Amino acid sequence: MVRKVKKASRRPKIAEGNSSAVTKIPADHTFSFCIQFNEELSLDLEATSCVKCQPAIQHKVLDLLTGKELGPNEVGELYVRAPHITGRYLKPGNQIETSSIDKDGWFETGDLCFMDEKRNLYIKDRVKFTYRYKYDVVMPTEVESVLQQHPDVQEAGVVGISHPDTHSATRALVVLKPGRGCSAKDLCKFVADRCPEHKQLHAGVQFVKSLPVNKGGKLDRQALKSLAVSGI
Repeated sequence: MVRKVKKASRRPKIAEGNSSAVTKIPADHTFSFCIQFNEELSLDLEATSCVKCQPAIQHKVLDLLTGKELGPNEVGELYVRAPHITGRYLKPGNQIETSSIDKDGWFETGDLCFMDEKRNLYIKDRVKFTYRYKYDVVMPTEVESVLQQHPDVQEAGVVGISHPDTHSATRALVVLKPGRGCSAKDLCKFVADRCPEHKQLHAGVQFVKSLPVNKGGKLDRQALKSLAVSGI
């Protein structure tokens, strides 16, 4: 009996991921949260999806630059439409904010995602955190994921720095593990060996003691950008 209990209490390995939610869309009508798993994990891709929207929800994925509707496995911004989506909502201080709904009723979620052939949704990042390198969109979480694979890196945050020729250039702010001492050149090469040109660290690496976080304990990307621009 004891053996059976122990066997039943064993838990499968849990993959670590990031979650996000759309507060203007009631959770009982559509997805309540979406999980983005590290790409190097050997999991069934469909298991990392936030599944499908409910039948009452119309949804589409549009290209960030052209606004064209995309097909399966193409990354763009998620738009949804349904009669119950909130047009306005109350912010702290009793201030009313209007949702991003166009004249046809499509709500701009701000989520960067793609759909597979079964129309399962996969959240990649928030649109506001992305930036352009020439004609390509860069998702900082993808570059951060590569940097985290380096044995000397404890934490990494990536931002786009304004550049006159390429629109933006990628800079990484890195916290090294205690006792480790790789150089900025080493990390630039590490990323260059694993990423296409638009994801490479063209604005270099900045070593910091810690990365800024918000009240929720998540990486504060606005503060990170200020830190990168100031060069402190």
